[in-house]
Amino acid sequence: ADCEPRFSKCPFKATFCSELIVKIRALQSHVMCLVRRSQYPAPGIIDRLSKMKSFKKVKDDLMETLEDAEEVALTVLKYEGFGAMDPKDFKEILGKAGMESLDGVEKLIEEIKRTVRERDEPDDVSLEDSTLSRLCVVAEMLEVITRDVHAVLQVAVLNM
Repeated sequence: ADCEPRFSKCPFKATFCSELIVKIRALQSHVMCLVRRSQYPAPGIIDRLSKMKSFKKVKDDLMETLEDAEEVALTVLKYEGFGAMDPKDFKEILGKAGMESLDGVEKLIEEIKRTVRERDEPDDVSLEDSTLSRLCVVAEMLEVITRDVHAVLQVAVLNM
């Protein structure tokens, strides 16, 4: 498709597609890590997090960032005109501050510290099975995933 002659459309964005695939694969890998650390044992860490007051803000910010990155990336990918795209089309999204980090993670970590105690677990529990360590991994992976989504947004903006 990169070599295909296109007279009525701009050239196919092969480089952009390749860069986007690399970013999305990294995102997928990190999401899989988050899912694995949050599922076992049932009912799972996400169920426990979702009952915490501060988790809603973190979740809403992550979902909004995902939706914004998807909208910009798809719009750039679908653009078939010649020349650069008009950044004004994305003024609302690109004008947002703090998209590279999650809002409320600090409060979530504080709530985790207050509600989960190491002494609540048996002495023979491994680090792998520890609720506290798994909650820490999930909190860290939420931050990593947000950075991955921001990287997708950056690639899209660079290819406008």
